[in-house]
Amino acid sequence: MKAHFLIAVILLVGCTKQHKPYTGKAVPYGTIFGKNALQSLTDFTVNGAKCAISSTGIIVSHDSLTSTLDYNYCSLLEEWKVGAKFKQLSGDAVAGVGTRSINAYQSFSVYATIDFYNGRLNIYSTNNAITKNVATSIDSLSSKPNTSIVISLERKFDTVFAIATNGTSKVTAKYVYVSAGYEVPTPNTAKFSVYANRGSFALDSLNITTAGLKNANMLIVTDSKGMYVADSFKSRWPARVGYAYKPFVLSVGGTDGINELQARLPEIIRLAPRFVLLAVGRNDLAFSMNVDTLKARYSSAVERLQVAGIEVYHLNCIYENEVDQRGFSNWITATFGDNVIDTYMPTAKANGILGKDGVHPNQKGNDLIAQTIIQSGKLK
Repeated sequence: MKAHFLIAVILLVGCTKQHKPYTGKAVPYGTIFGKNALQSLTDFTVNGAKCAISSTGIIVSHDSLTSTLDYNYCSLLEEWKVGAKFKQLSGDAVAGVGTRSINAYQSFSVYATIDFYNGRLNIYSTNNAITKNVATSIDSLSSKPNTSIVISLERKFDTVFAIATNGTSKVTAKYVYVSAGYEVPTPNTAKFSVYANRGSFALDSLNITTAGLKNANMLIVTDSKGMYVADSFKSRWPARVGYAYKPFVLSVGGTDGINELQARLPEIIRLAPRFVLLAVGRNDLAFSMNVDTLKARYSSAVERLQVAGIEVYHLNCIYENEVDQRGFSNWITATFGDNVIDTYMPTAKANGILGKDGVHPNQKGNDLIAQTIIQSGKLK
């Protein structure tokens, strides 16, 4: 009898995952890219602009509707800063910095520009082909030919700040995102970019940094169901779950899917969180990606994270009225078993948890999702 009991205990212990509390030390990641006196295009991709190398840096000229010089790095963080030093070459030059979305379904970008002609600093948000000026500096900077101006754009969760200085004075602009709104979406997966909106200028330096944490306990990857219709940024389910298991990093992008996740895997691996919580795939189904392709790419992403020593947990979808996710939800549950948190059935059974669009969880839905994840007991 004792032998049988001992064997049963050994089997139970062997089959039960032992979750250990977080004991790491998270630190700001810091510099993503930083170079002065730029003399090469090696780190960049030219997108619709004209570029040439000179003694004054990289000469950038407007040449198409969207003219950018993109740093070869895909990112989706809620804390970052990109800054550049420009020298005016033509009197009508408009130069800027920000993000340029790589999302093939919907392009959500944000960038700030300085107009060398009138000295105004502007912040723009793009939603596919629609670009909206969301903030303009009250004051203007004076500039002359060959004048250098340093411009930066910084995102801190729900706010973007822009600053431009000519060395003696500065101008600023600010925009605050509304989590319940769609008109001005937060940026999704993107490259950090230099914008050439008009004329010509020399790019002398480019610096990209993030306060996003390296060696955090958890990193949450999801789409607009972790962004829109909640009452505030802090009350979104990813934020509530993150605060429960801090230190944490959020990687939340509207309309993002598996391709965008794959594009930014190098960033996630560099950040080296203890574990990643995945809630992606819905948008790929909505835009008719082949289900087998989605499953293969999802599995590949999970494998790459695991090879890097990162444990992966999964939400088996969040219910909605528009896209049938049952097949994909069942596959996640069957494939990843113990590391799956069932959010599909709780959200499918609940009433009044969706916004007016029938897709995004309202605050009641965000509360339910956060509660379900936390009470599952699978995360530490």
